Amino acid sequence: NNAIPVTVTSATAKVMKNTMMDYLACDSSKKFNRKYRGLELVNHGKFKLKDRPGFLDATSLEPISNKANAIQYYASQAYHGGYNICTEVGSFHYVTYDYDLKNAYPTAMCLVPDINWENPIRSEVAYRDLTLGDFKEDGRVNPIKPFVGYIRFKFPADVAYPCIPIIVDGVPVYPLTSDGMDGVYAAGPFIWLALKLGAHVYCDRGYFLNVLYRNDSSEVSRSLSAAVKQLVVDRNKAKREKGKGSLEELILKTMVNSGYGKTSQNVIQKTSWSAYKDCMESLGCSAITNPVSAMLITSIVQVVLIAAQNQIAAHGFMSCSVTTDGFISNCPMDILKGLDLYGICEYMKQARLYLTDGK
Repeated sequence: NNAIPVTVTSATAKVMKNTMMDYLACDSSKKFNRKYRGLELVNHGKFKLKDRPGFLDATSLEPISNKANAIQYYASQAYHGGYNICTEVGSFHYVTYDYDLKNAYPTAMCLVPDINWENPIRSEVAYRDLTLGDFKEDGRVNPIKPFVGYIRFKFPADVAYPCIPIIVDGVPVYPLTSDGMDGVYAAGPFIWLALKLGAHVYCDRGYFLNVLYRNDSSEVSRSLSAAVKQLVVDRNKAKREKGKGSLEELILKTMVNSGYGKTSQNVIQKTSWSAYKDCMESLGCSAITNPVSAMLITSIVQVVLIAAQNQIAAHGFMSCSVTTDGFISNCPMDILKGLDLYGICEYMKQARLYLTDGK
């Protein structure tokens, strides 16, 4: 007695939500929306139907508090999609390598903490410079410490690849400075890398966020990590029992790779054609859309790629093209494997090992 999902990706959102509800000990969508997304259903009264007698309830999911609303707005403004860029133009008459960041988005999803939406703001930053000390936790700098802010920045002139995106005519660009602008919304990982590259970052207003802990313990809650892991486990089982390339294995492969898209669906509002209504309409959010999670996932992947570009350049190699989760470069594999990516490599390795059971 369940409706069949229209697409594999909509099935992904449903499956991930169920896993996340179990992880978060939520026995209803109402509790899940509040705990994971910081949203609650608000009733706006009834409206009259146009083409037949009767009324319908007008409801919407809205932030549970003014603080939650502020964080979600900042995160939606700081969210950017994949990093796609051509940085060297021309014909290259030497050997190049096409490198791929394996399971880039699922790996990044394993690093994203849940936010304590009942008390989301850990500390507020207003009208001061940001430093690497702001990102310290337990005595060391944490590149994925959840932060979002409205900032201004300036990189040293010799930085090969600046890392803070701004939108110009709908397209993200990565300039050396925000001079000429009032400011730009930016996620914590971008700011962390900017500081590592020697940039001056001034914050008009920003927020370090409180993470959620499991069962009053010191274990950080990461429900997205549990959902991704379950899909990977299921895919491996399908590969063993049905064979690599089987329909079951390919569907689960698609589900593993499409989870991020459902997390970020409609964070930036998009429209799609409705044949039923014969018009364009809002795509709408998925069951697991979360602007803070989406912001952190994309910023982590982008930061890994831009950090690699900068360290490759420091070794005297080029990277001519980057496409979402990989790049083309003449940097040999042994040098690439030796990069620490300014410190975030360690975090990505641990997430990857978690997905692959230490293999």
